[in-house]
Amino acid sequence: MPPEKANLQNQEEAGTQEQSRKSRIAGEKGRRDPDPSSCFADAAYDAPEIKMVSEMLGHVPIIDPNKRRGEEKELEPASQIRYHVRTGVERANSEMKDNYGANHVRVNGHLKVLCHLMFGVLVLTAKQIFNYFA
Repeated sequence: MPPEKANLQNQEEAGTQEQSRKSRIAGEKGRRDPDPSSCFADAAYDAPEIKMVSEMLGHVPIIDPNKRRGEEKELEPASQIRYHVRTGVERANSEMKDNYGANHVRVNGHLKVLCHLMFGVLVLTAKQIFNYFA
């Protein structure tokens, strides 16, 4: 077993089920990012255990501070800029799911699903261009 997986396994055994689930999600998110050295997450994942696991995997955790934890803490300016890109992507995904049928795709087959989603992306792009010039 690689050391990263062994450390992650030890972390899961030490924490609660919810913390271990969040730790696994933090590690998985880091592997899907275009820049594998960073790990983006929202305020729900603001826990020291998750940050520790992310750092053990060699990622830089960029996690929105949770305001319920008592201390008022802001992200560093460089992290704010990188996190802003994530929020833009999340807004686009939400718009696709809510208004352009990405939440309930009712076709079968890779090409049909791809076509369905790309028509949604095309309409969303046209809407954004129209809103930019209007």
